[in-house]
Amino acid sequence: MLSKRISIRIFWFAILAAVLVQPVLAAEGRTPIWQQTVITQSGKYILTRNVNVPVGVAVDIQANGVDLDLNGFILGAPGSPNPVIQSSGFSDLHIHNGTVNGGTDAVYIRGAKNVVVEGLQINSGTGTGIFLDEVTDITVRNNQIRDRNGIGILANPGAAFPAVTGLIADNVVEACQEGISVDLAQALVIRNNQVQETFGSFGIRVFDSRSVIIAENTTAETLAEGIWLEITFGSKVYNNTVSRAHGPAGIHLLGSHENLVLDNVVNECDSDGIAVVGDRNLIQRNNLSRNGATGSGFGLHLLGQQNVWRENMARSNPGPAAACPGFPATNDVCDSTAANTTFGDNFMPGLI
Repeated sequence: MLSKRISIRIFWFAILAAVLVQPVLAAEGRTPIWQQTVITQSGKYILTRNVNVPVGVAVDIQANGVDLDLNGFILGAPGSPNPVIQSSGFSDLHIHNGTVNGGTDAVYIRGAKNVVVEGLQINSGTGTGIFLDEVTDITVRNNQIRDRNGIGILANPGAAFPAVTGLIADNVVEACQEGISVDLAQALVIRNNQVQETFGSFGIRVFDSRSVIIAENTTAETLAEGIWLEITFGSKVYNNTVSRAHGPAGIHLLGSHENLVLDNVVNECDSDGIAVVGDRNLIQRNNLSRNGATGSGFGLHLLGQQNVWRENMARSNPGPAAACPGFPATNDVCDSTAANTTFGDNFMPGLI
């Protein structure tokens, strides 16, 4: 009889607590979310329990100026053919502080500016972890994205905005198809991210961009390049660590000109350590060792013109020197066009 009374008291206490929490949150200016929701008004919203939906979108944001706090809870759509969180055509969004599971894309934002996505733990799903489509002025930081059958973080500006701007920093992307991909960026910083075990392609890719900083990132065990700049100009790639890239190069500049590649460590990649297919780039003070794990690959491979390379150190790269049509040619460096400049201050065996 006593245990029955205690159970009844516990039951009514739980009901009372649930009733009381909503006015408290409302007094703080936050609207509670405890089920599948469409947000149609600006304001602050907070998840108050774990929510999993079998179909459809878990939270659909249809208003400007929304702060969505997951409050440490799990928002999931396992098996759903839709994003878990989505918004289309609305700006000034802040999504943070919780776990997002399943769905096609975990977070899908389209046609927006001033978007912040931070502090999320994003787990298995069939598509991209954070997909920012036709956006500008973004901040993506302190997220952990794992086991996605798509790109970890993807951003592009589309037709609505001229370029992706902002910050992508302090994220971990692991066991995704690709790591971080940005198209048409300008004045964007990609800093201190960790990308490893991509099973589809690259670690970090920047395409058709200007004035981008890629710094202090770590990539390892990527199926293609660790860091790949394609048709990118006037950007800086520095203080990155790249290892075991199983593609054309650890750091690959393809059709990219007037960039600075400085103070990177690149080792144990299948082919070249750094490959430069572009003109007027400065390649300086990089440490390139034990690349060419497949049996061929230079520490530094220059395939453009008017590049300057100096103060680089390369050791134990297999070359072979005989495969280089230009000069100088050692196992560690190949200037294929013989149209680039060095000041004789590189530290490479056999180089005068």
